[in-house]
Amino acid sequence: MYALSRALYKDISPYITDEHVNGVNGDVRGVVLTACEQTMDRIAEDWRYFNHPDRFLFEQIRAYFPITDQLQVFNLIAKHVERALQVTRTYAARGYKPDGTRLRCRATTRRSTPCMRNIVPGTEYCPSHQHLAEPHFTEQEPAASAVVQELHGTEEHADAA
Repeated sequence: MYALSRALYKDISPYITDEHVNGVNGDVRGVVLTACEQTMDRIAEDWRYFNHPDRFLFEQIRAYFPITDQLQVFNLIAKHVERALQVTRTYAARGYKPDGTRLRCRATTRRSTPCMRNIVPGTEYCPSHQHLAEPHFTEQEPAASAVVQELHGTEEHADAA
């Protein structure tokens, strides 16, 4: 995630304004870099519960960019955040975090403590808690396609009459 946050910063840093920004006495570039790194770290840690990380980051740093460049900066942020989410999801599907550590089960034990077992790759639970995983509705898909075919068949008969 370090490389992704640095790539994001590298793309948006030319747009940072050199004018005085209210509330920041120090290094504006350092503040923007820190915000990029913190957002990417949060994506790596809890991407499931981080709604709209691109908007979150943009709201934190938008004051450091001229109004004329803010749309371009937001688009760059959105592109890099989407890439970070793709990387995180790819690792999660294999049972790992982007830093290489194993993902832990999302369930809680009877004592209300988090389960510390490793997950089964492709799921979010350990073997003991697989019953908590949401069922896949593969049986309903053929039924839904049959309804669609039935509707199309009805329309064809109506056109023929």
